[in-house]
Amino acid sequence: MFGVVQKKGFTLIEVLITVVLIGILSTMGVASLMGAAENAKIEGAGKDTAAFMERIAKDSKRMSKPLCLKRANDQRIDVYKSDDCTDPLADSLYDHLDIDAPMRFVAECPQVGGIEGCNSSGSCEANLLDGTAGVFKPKIGLSSLPVFGYVCIQFALKDHYAIALKTSSENFMKPLTYEGGEWSW
Repeated sequence: MFGVVQKKGFTLIEVLITVVLIGILSTMGVASLMGAAENAKIEGAGKDTAAFMERIAKDSKRMSKPLCLKRANDQRIDVYKSDDCTDPLADSLYDHLDIDAPMRFVAECPQVGGIEGCNSSGSCEANLLDGTAGVFKPKIGLSSLPVFGYVCIQFALKDHYAIALKTSSENFMKPLTYEGGEWSW
């Protein structure tokens, strides 16, 4: 009768170890989930911007009028019925594209010249939101897109970018993302 005592339940050490392991695994899962959400947002912004540029090019051709891009602020691009982007008239506003914070349109993108289809002489290094580079002029039989250039989007001041890119060798806007020193389609 006084033989073996059966243990019921867990010791405090066993419970603590289990809770710590669950906490570590949860932290790793949340961090990778946040990274995946960030990737999806910046990739979506790049694709939306490229699609917007394609639509503006088609509208320019359909209307037989030049349209120009101008950055209104960090989260908005305005499109004007004009071939002068330096000082467009307010009443010539045609359309706009907004992106959500923490993303923002930026003037500089890292290593744009290193993207395939761009050369070291800077054939892609024209930001379509600066000066007169972002003018969409109707052309017979061709897209109204500028010959080359890009619109760059940055995620939350991090080294994580998306770009809507037009190279001189392709007749469409191509969305790419940049993270960890590499551009990817």
